[in-house]
Amino acid sequence: MAAARHFIRTQAQSLSDENRFALLRPQLEINPKHPIIKKLHKLTSSDKELANMVAQQLFSNAMVTAGLLMDARNLITNLPP
Repeated sequence: MAAARHFIRTQAQSLSDENRFALLRPQLEINPKHPIIKKLHKLTSSDKELANMVAQQLFSNAMVTAGLLMDARNLITNLPP
């Protein structure tokens, strides 16, 4: 998978994020025993809005780490004031 990401990063820079996702068909795996996921699950019962923001941030971080987002600066607009 890393070779495919490297190819897309270097050869297909003109593709939109959506087209890159279609080519790679990435899969997010979540460890339900991880402390962050456990706390996120507890948070859903007390503050659903915050839990949603945390889940979106985790997903965005995973996308950046996997090299699937070319420009992570757009994520800054998703942060709360």
